[in-house]
Amino acid sequence: MISVMAIDDHESNLYGLQMYLADKAPDIAYLGGYGSIAAWSTSGRAVPQVVLLDMLLPDEPDIAWNVRFVHAAGPHVILHTSSHRPALIRKAVEAGARALVLKGDPLSRVAEAVRDLSRDHFYVSSRLAHVMVTDPRAALSFSKQELATLTMIAKGLPRRRVARELNVSESSVRTYLDRAAKRYAAIGLYLAGPGEVVAAMLEDGHIAISPPHTPTDSTSGDARG
Repeated sequence: MISVMAIDDHESNLYGLQMYLADKAPDIAYLGGYGSIAAWSTSGRAVPQVVLLDMLLPDEPDIAWNVRFVHAAGPHVILHTSSHRPALIRKAVEAGARALVLKGDPLSRVAEAVRDLSRDHFYVSSRLAHVMVTDPRAALSFSKQELATLTMIAKGLPRRRVARELNVSESSVRTYLDRAAKRYAAIGLYLAGPGEVVAAMLEDGHIAISPPHTPTDSTSGDARG
């Protein structure tokens, strides 16, 4: 019997998983679902062998931190998501996630992924999931200064203020934008101007305009409760 738990902020998804696993997967014990990592870590419940982790948790948006936190407590992590942001998926995989199951795929793929964790390879639930994992956009690399610059521009700040806030020249801001565009061009994606560069980086998950997640008192200790 393989024990499984889910962390997802949508109750309908948690209910659907519970019903499917109870009816169709007698070899998988569903231990329950939680709306956030904080809710799970303070629950005092037993730690499962596998956690199905939603990639987009509104109050805990740092997917790499989330995966590392859950994995450090013991469980394998399966990404269960509707997000198509390749850079976020890559961050989660590098942090230790062992599988990707898209919410648009049949729930039978969740059971397959859970059973497949004994094998030494990364499980993907469909051709689309495979494309997302191997998407060259996920491998694009940007410096911290470039990411900070593009994030501020994405928030609507004018270049002059971005330069002042980051203590760089306006020409440096233009250079960072140009470098980002050239990296996309190198993989065959030609973007017409700064607006498209920023939009692409947001869509792919390289930058975000939501505040970064930092550990709170409820999630800074041992996740075993």
